[in-house]
Amino acid sequence: MSGRHLLAIDAGTGSCRAVLFDNQARQVGVSLREWVHRETPGVPGGQDFDVERSWQLIAACVAEVLAASDTAASDVAAVATTSMREGMVLYDAAGAEIWACPNVDGRAAAEAAELVRSGEADKIYNQAGDWVSITSPARLRWIAHHAPWVLASTASLGLLSDWITYRLSGVHVTEPSCGSSSGMFDLSTRTWSHDIAALCGVPNAALPPVYEPGTVIGTVTPAATGLAIGTPVITGGADTQLGLAGAGLRVGELAVVAGTFWQTAILLDSATVDPGRRLRTLCHVEPGQWMLEGIASTPAWPCGGFATASAPPRSRRRPAGG
Repeated sequence: MSGRHLLAIDAGTGSCRAVLFDNQARQVGVSLREWVHRETPGVPGGQDFDVERSWQLIAACVAEVLAASDTAASDVAAVATTSMREGMVLYDAAGAEIWACPNVDGRAAAEAAELVRSGEADKIYNQAGDWVSITSPARLRWIAHHAPWVLASTASLGLLSDWITYRLSGVHVTEPSCGSSSGMFDLSTRTWSHDIAALCGVPNAALPPVYEPGTVIGTVTPAATGLAIGTPVITGGADTQLGLAGAGLRVGELAVVAGTFWQTAILLDSATVDPGRRLRTLCHVEPGQWMLEGIASTPAWPCGGFATASAPPRSRRRPAGG
């Protein structure tokens, strides 16, 4: 890979960016575009993810970072993706995006309350390790109540990093770190839970294959702009988990990842969930590892009471930028 570069594309809560690295993992360029998610007319708390406008901004970031670093598209050895967690995209049988939301979409509060009252939220948490208030089960129930034709037309679904991967390669896949933020995973097996999918009204055929981060799943197609056709497309991971990996966090260690939201997280070597339902557990980007986290928009450091939900960490690290 002498003289070659690696490209990462990130869809964050408040912006997208393209980051270019050389073959020694040194950052050589970055381009960023802020974005604002559209409020859904007549839907309190609803926010839509504009796939066409967002893709234009991502393509602009890719073109700018290559130009600014004087790098030819053919000099990119591979591209990988990352994104905010929880954001979701639904596709029809032709592969067109028919519904999409960012992580901050809050339209499904009533449906989340239904899942809690019925006891289904407990079943989901025990298997998926996540809260229904911010994940796909409540949103899919909202769609079933308010736009059933969308759910009936859904042939595939995925998270936002999966959407970038699909736009680049034309391949529907997910990976465990972002995929588990859907609230539809079985943590222990690091793949989709067919029981939760059935509860959400999603057929198994709509669940894309799961590959661990770092897997080559396809190549850049003629439909993707800014990169050379045939460039390998690699599964990346969720933004927070990649932040922990970049900080060198090990099992048992604690970190804070700072961004639009702040996550206080500890890495585990088993798929452990908090019996008090205070924290969420997601798959880490490293196989055989999981992440237990608390989320805040106005956090305190240190996070009081965190260690009561897990073994005391071996060390505390300064906040890692995310």
